[in-house]
Amino acid sequence: MILTLAAAASLAALSPADEADLHCLTIFALTGSEAKGEKDSAGFVGAMMYYLGRIEGRSSAFDLEAHMTRLLSDPAYTQPKIEADAARCGGEMEKRGADLEKVGNALEHSGETRK
Repeated sequence: MILTLAAAASLAALSPADEADLHCLTIFALTGSEAKGEKDSAGFVGAMMYYLGRIEGRSSAFDLEAHMTRLLSDPAYTQPKIEADAARCGGEMEKRGADLEKVGNALEHSGETRK
């Protein structure tokens, strides 16, 4: 435990964008463990992969385990902050989902006009 905390303390600070995405990745990891059914689990895994890809796209040397441990052991990361992150991250995923649905509908319509 002490080693883990010491390792987390020595981590380089993340950029604000990476830190925000780490919070989302962590929220989906926490809530995904409570998912009911394969479809829900897949959604949480997809959200986690989305945020992990964003972070790794900006910071290839990102240490997921160390940064997640740091965040979850931070006494300042309180329930109100977790709930605020959950609302923000859930909203971001809803927007991404709506965007993908819009693209899918456009592609489907495009395919119908080519037949």
